[in-house]
Amino acid sequence: MTTIAVLDTETTGFQKPVLPVQVCLIELEGDDPREFQVGEVWTRTFNPGRPIEYGAMSTHYVSNEVAATYEPWDPAFLPAVDMFIGHSIDYDWEAVGSPADVRRICTYAMAKRAWPDLDSHKQGAVLIHLLGAEAAIPLLQSAHQAEVDATNNMELVRALAKEWDIATWDEFYDLSETCRMPQTMQFGKYGPDKAKNYAGMPLEEMVAKDASYTKWVLSLDDLDPYLRRAIMNVKEGL
Repeated sequence: MTTIAVLDTETTGFQKPVLPVQVCLIELEGDDPREFQVGEVWTRTFNPGRPIEYGAMSTHYVSNEVAATYEPWDPAFLPAVDMFIGHSIDYDWEAVGSPADVRRICTYAMAKRAWPDLDSHKQGAVLIHLLGAEAAIPLLQSAHQAEVDATNNMELVRALAKEWDIATWDEFYDLSETCRMPQTMQFGKYGPDKAKNYAGMPLEEMVAKDASYTKWVLSLDDLDPYLRRAIMNVKEGL
């Protein structure tokens, strides 16, 4: 039986290694992502073993002094899960040690594809769009605590499943994988230009227009794997 859980972390910040200060896993029970039930909730605060950046501390309000009173973080503490769901899930997955063989569903990527015209796809912004300000804002007032953010993300999971009428978790995962593959170039001379509100050149256009540049991009060792897959899919389709 597949174990599926919403994952959220509060961390030391963005300087690597990023380590968790708070971790919350909420198990989702049932085979249908439109109608799941809430199962076991696992939430803890840890001593990350390294200083917390001020930016992170100002977000989750856990100081170094408070964190030091908790047990040291160890990835072995994490319950066994087959599938993580999170908003920008790769960040949380890496924070808890990048456990192998865990499939990841990214609600951020799915929200961007589902509602592309929103001015923001942060979790809170999407929930305000879906639920309305009166209902959503009370849910968000304690945001940036791992359990609160994980709980709020369950609302987004249900909404996404209903938006596309997705009946199984495997379908939900497959759609997430599709949404994670960019449709436009993400960097470089064909990448986004915020000043011009330009999202980047469509990958089909870049591949057709500039074969040598496309070859160079694919040669990059640190190229985002989803961008690589998207470019390769375009090349195979031409």
